[in-house]
Amino acid sequence: MNELDFTLDAKALDDDGHIEGLAAGYGNLDYGGDIILPGAITASIAGRKSVPMLMYHDQKRPAGVWTDFQETADGLLVKGRFSMSTATGREAHGLVKDGAIGGLSIGYRRPAACPWLRLPAAPVPLGSAE
Repeated sequence: MNELDFTLDAKALDDDGHIEGLAAGYGNLDYGGDIILPGAITASIAGRKSVPMLMYHDQKRPAGVWTDFQETADGLLVKGRFSMSTATGREAHGLVKDGAIGGLSIGYRRPAACPWLRLPAAPVPLGSAE
């Protein structure tokens, strides 16, 4: 599984564990040199009621659940809740609240013919344009 890393633009975070923010910005170069274009996530989120929120992509470390997904002109807007009844959920909440985790990543499997996800042929230095 590949990963796309993004700065989490957290719009809201409360003490009960609710979080809302822009998870995947369209057209932005991520830390790994990947770019998500509008429409890339549509099929993946269609009909989904929730998606697990995992700490470091570790299936054994669920931190909460993403419960609402909306594609906007800017990217994927998500709402979710940290599992405050678990140590991992409390840890993730605290790290986001303290600013120690300033981003998130989404795991993906890229179909062979996927025109929405553009991957550079060569590594692109962070902060530069293609």
